[in-house]
Amino acid sequence: MPGKFKHVLKWPALYIVASILALGLLALLRAAAASQGNPGILQPEDLPAGAVILTHDLPSSDEIGHPLNSGPMSSLRSQLYGKDQNLIFGYKAARRFAALLPAQGVIVIEFAYEYGTVTEAERAAQVLQDHVQGAATLLHVKDFQRAKGLRGRGFLLKGDEGDSVYWFIGSQGKSLILLLVNGMEQSSVSSAFDLVVQKLMDK
Repeated sequence: MPGKFKHVLKWPALYIVASILALGLLALLRAAAASQGNPGILQPEDLPAGAVILTHDLPSSDEIGHPLNSGPMSSLRSQLYGKDQNLIFGYKAARRFAALLPAQGVIVIEFAYEYGTVTEAERAAQVLQDHVQGAATLLHVKDFQRAKGLRGRGFLLKGDEGDSVYWFIGSQGKSLILLLVNGMEQSSVSSAFDLVVQKLMDK
C-alpha cells in the first residue's frame, strides 16, 4: 500500500500541471481573494522573483487535479478503507495554489483541505504520512514543527522519470496542508522546498 500511495503523490507533478493550466486566468481571479490572508496558503509574494503563478483556486471535491479528489479515478480512495477513508475524504473545502519557478526549474503546488476539527486535520496528516513513510523510493524524511501553528513532515522521493519529488504533509489548525515541489535537479528541488516550507512556517 505505501508503494502505491507514492504514485498517488507522484503523478500530480506532471498531470496536475496540465489540469491547472487548463483552468485559466478566470479560475485564478475567482479564488485569489478568498484565500488572501489565510495563514496556510502561499501567496505570490512568498515566492522568488520571476515566479509564474499558474493558479490560485478552489477545486471541487471530484476534480481530478488534486490528490484528495473523490472522483471515480481517485487512486488514493481505493487504497484507504473504513474510518481512514471517511476521514481523509471528509474535508469541507479545498484550496490550491500553483506556481512555476523558472530560475530553479521546479514547480510548486500547495493544497489545503479544511476539516471540521483540529483533531481531524491532524489525524488526516498522520494517515497520509504513514502511507508515504514506507515508499520504496523514499530518500529522506525531515520534520517541521512550531510551538503553535504548522507542523508536519517532508518526504523526498525519487520520481519515475529520474526527477525529484518533495512532499510536505502536515496540518495547521483545521487544515491539512499538502505541498509538492517537483523538478529534475534534486538540489534545486530541496532548496525550493526548504524556502516555501519556511514561508509557511513563518505565517
